[in-house]
Amino acid sequence: MAVVNDIYLARMVCFNPGVNAQYSINVRSYLCTATLGTGATDAQIAASIEGLVATQFKAAISSFCSWWGCSVQRYRPTLGPTTPAIALRGVGLGSATPCPAQVAGLIKLQTALGGKRGRGRAFVPFPGVGSVSGSGQAIAAYTTSLVNLGTVLVAGFTSGVGGNTNTFQPVLVNRLTFATNLILSASPSFPFSQQRRRSQLRRPDVAPFA
Repeated sequence: MAVVNDIYLARMVCFNPGVNAQYSINVRSYLCTATLGTGATDAQIAASIEGLVATQFKAAISSFCSWWGCSVQRYRPTLGPTTPAIALRGVGLGSATPCPAQVAGLIKLQTALGGKRGRGRAFVPFPGVGSVSGSGQAIAAYTTSLVNLGTVLVAGFTSGVGGNTNTFQPVLVNRLTFATNLILSASPSFPFSQQRRRSQLRRPDVAPFA
């Protein structure tokens, strides 16, 4: 159960079952801005976030890979248990052959705060080779998928049923002071980026949740 000013972490997970199985985890922060009644359960919050982003992640990843699910965890003021949502688990909608595991799309996130502390980024994993043009650029359909994903990453949402709900807004969190800044916009950045922590040369990852 969340109360106003609680910060929740959402881990958005995609899976590449290739030679060295890789899990991509995008960690996003959400600030609780309103509570009605007893509020939503963590399971409801996780399901709401999965419902918000799963379709857009699927549109951006290879059909060899899959959307694995989303988990949430209260981060502040005290650390809570992790609760997953996997109802929308399923394969991507991109071309069947994925790019090398470290290749990723990139979405830049912006708050009203200037400088590096006011900016964030989201790596979008496992694009299909069909999303790349002959000149190495993203094709129009892939660009659209990142725009659509960015739109939902900056969207607030209300979770719960009846008179028991929470409202959340996406934020960036200062790791030293835990101050939050509302994410105002998201924009794709090209050409493709890479996540060096993810590689076909490293050991297989362990699933963050079943």
